[in-house]
Amino acid sequence: MLYIHNNPVHHGFTEHADEYQWSSYLTCISKMSTNLKRDTVIEWFEDVPNFKSLHNPYLDIGKIEQSLELH
Repeated sequence: MLYIHNNPVHHGFTEHADEYQWSSYLTCISKMSTNLKRDTVIEWFEDVPNFKSLHNPYLDIGKIEQSLELH
């Protein structure tokens, strides 16, 4: 999820995941009705504040990519 939401940041389209309108990031943190399994996603991060803090623009996407390759 971090990799997906930060991909637009990594490629220079935006400076933060919440600025990319086609991302599910904003849906994850909103209270609006959605088909997205929002509660499940937020549970992966424990809570909304932790979800937001882990989506900061200073994440090292290279490390995330390396982690994905290891699994």
